[in-house]
Amino acid sequence: MERDLDMRIELMKENLIERGRVYHKSSQQVENDIASFNFSRVAEVVKESVKNNNDIKYAVLMDVAGKAIIHTQSPILFRPYCMALMIRKRSIRSTDGAELPRGK
Repeated sequence: MERDLDMRIELMKENLIERGRVYHKSSQQVENDIASFNFSRVAEVVKESVKNNNDIKYAVLMDVAGKAIIHTQSPILFRPYCMALMIRKRSIRSTDGAELPRGK
């Protein structure tokens, strides 16, 4: 019985690690798309992540100030923010704090 329990624990650990890899890959893709001002792809990646993963019920992408940019249960949030961002051409920083190139 203890052996069976150890096997189940190991399987659960492997599943958690795999889920972490999927989440990390999605977050890297979103970061790259933001850096290249590909906002429509950002929305697609976030929506696909929720759609393709039963563990995720919804996703919220927030700016530095905590304002929701994308909320998969409220898609109307995405467009106004991206238009304002494109108009202002704000500088964007990566997760390590380095300034990324601005869009044209």
